[in-house]
Amino acid sequence: MVANARFLLSSRGRSEAQPEKKAPTGPESSLGIIWLNDGVDGNDTVSGDVGQADLTVQADLNPLTGKPNCLQSPAHVTCTRDLENFARLWLSIGGLSQAITSGNITVGLEWHSNTGDAVNGWGPNDGTPAINIYAAAPPHGSSVVTGGADYLTDPSTASDQASAPYSVALGTVTKGSPFYFPATALYSLTATNPNAYFIFEGAGWGTGRLVITFNTGTAGNYTKIGESGGLFMNLTDIKGLYERWTVGDGPTLNPSAPSFAPYSGGGLPLSQAQISTARLSAGLTQGFQYSSSTPGLSVPTDPNGNKYILFVHGYNMQPWEKDTFAATALKRLYWQGYKGKFGTFQWPATYHTSSVAAPFDYDMSEYTAWWSSYPLGRLLQQLNGTSSGVYVLAHSMGNVVTGEALRQAAQISQVLIAGYVPSQAAVPVQVYDITQPTPSGFFATVGPTMKTTPNIYVGWMGSNGTSATSIGNFYNANDWALNSSHWQTDERLKPDHATGLYPPYNYAGDSNAPPVAQGFSSSQDAGSGQTHWLSLATNGAINDQYEIMAFAAQAQCPALGATPTSAQGIVSTDLTSTTIWETDPYSNNFQDHVWHSAEFEFSNADQQNYWNALMKRFGLPTNQ
Repeated sequence: MVANARFLLSSRGRSEAQPEKKAPTGPESSLGIIWLNDGVDGNDTVSGDVGQADLTVQADLNPLTGKPNCLQSPAHVTCTRDLENFARLWLSIGGLSQAITSGNITVGLEWHSNTGDAVNGWGPNDGTPAINIYAAAPPHGSSVVTGGADYLTDPSTASDQASAPYSVALGTVTKGSPFYFPATALYSLTATNPNAYFIFEGAGWGTGRLVITFNTGTAGNYTKIGESGGLFMNLTDIKGLYERWTVGDGPTLNPSAPSFAPYSGGGLPLSQAQISTARLSAGLTQGFQYSSSTPGLSVPTDPNGNKYILFVHGYNMQPWEKDTFAATALKRLYWQGYKGKFGTFQWPATYHTSSVAAPFDYDMSEYTAWWSSYPLGRLLQQLNGTSSGVYVLAHSMGNVVTGEALRQAAQISQVLIAGYVPSQAAVPVQVYDITQPTPSGFFATVGPTMKTTPNIYVGWMGSNGTSATSIGNFYNANDWALNSSHWQTDERLKPDHATGLYPPYNYAGDSNAPPVAQGFSSSQDAGSGQTHWLSLATNGAINDQYEIMAFAAQAQCPALGATPTSAQGIVSTDLTSTTIWETDPYSNNFQDHVWHSAEFEFSNADQQNYWNALMKRFGLPTNQ
């Protein structure tokens, strides 16, 4: 009677029929993997931004419930950004449509163990799988529900799905507690239209088989008369699906931070990247690492299943933010159809909770970034040896780390990665493009922001095209963080003179310094008048070059992330173009703070063009 009842589960934006599955092993294990919706998506009011963001930090949890997205009561779509954590679920039921729509038969869902039924066969490691079920909204402007992925790709449909009545869950199916559909949720079933369309979010960690049940009776007194085959699901935290490489987060409160502007992080990185075990959620006993039996969201049988995208974060990232930016990148790549591996490189960037600290900790973070290039280079060598192509997305100051790692590889003519996209890069454009002039008026004509140091940046990373097969510059000429009030001002104010935070730096000019020092110095003890001369790198060897760049030498040009360039074959992409960010909803020409990291904020529907452009720049196929 019910043999033709089955599920169709979405996969990377497509709908694919899924037969009954036991707990799979090997390459098949990527099927049915669902990440839990255990973040907190909402309006970013904490940092003062105007977009939607992942607020997964205890202080940002819902003030009424103190719970993440999937555990809100009642369960609901918190905002359009929340929808990237939802997958589609189709019920295909033939032969019983009249009995179901009339209410004579009630359709339900229940969990079975991987080796038994709803009661038997559960193992100690199966957990408590649970999902929240929602009615799918029709494409915006239509009254016909099609079961498509419009809620992920069309902002208007996403807004409909995040609004009543579609935003409120129909119910939850968890281990030991079946869910029964109201007849109104299945009203459209007919003999010729046997499909009913829903979306769902992971609400409880565990593995099991989701089964359609058919029941008679009334609520609270149902009798099961049949069931379908089962759909295997593995519900897990997103951190259990990608590699988190770390070289440390730095101290929780840096002892060198001034009392009026405290910051954390900083310091020298570990010499070798290792899999992070920090901030693991329930159900995860160790940090995830790819193997033949644990492919995460990758599809080993796919031609691109062994490609590897590594994300390198920027400055002012609290440890939990490093995780959420990486998780957002993976989710959005997944919905683009990416079938390869993914990882993140977490380095000890400085971070603060008060903007007062920013003028004091930025250069400390840059110093850490330069030195973090060494363990990143070693990791890239390792990944290059185990994958069929490594691609790096680096954001903001993460491009100091990545660019320097590539420069070091270029010194020995080593091709390290297949593709590199510096996005909103906080490095001087002249490190790549020696033809870029210093703009008129870049330096003020009065006060401490006058040009006082030689330009040592020109061409510093000019050989990186030999260590990365392709480089694509994603830039925004109006970027808030890279404009004249922030990154450029920091460069103009060098050499740093903040006594008590770090030793005052100076440039005396070659005539007043030993030739090897080329004029840069640091007063180790301002009171004693003792001076330590700093030497620049020679023949690619690093002496005090990183210290000079971070604290003393002025960049004399805009940042790469705010400038188009075609140096050494770099392909520049304007993020404000109609093919990427379309229009600025705040009518401020993409100058607001949120746009410096917009690809990690807003919703998948809003930002899909960015991730599509990234995949195409890497030469990887997408759904679009």
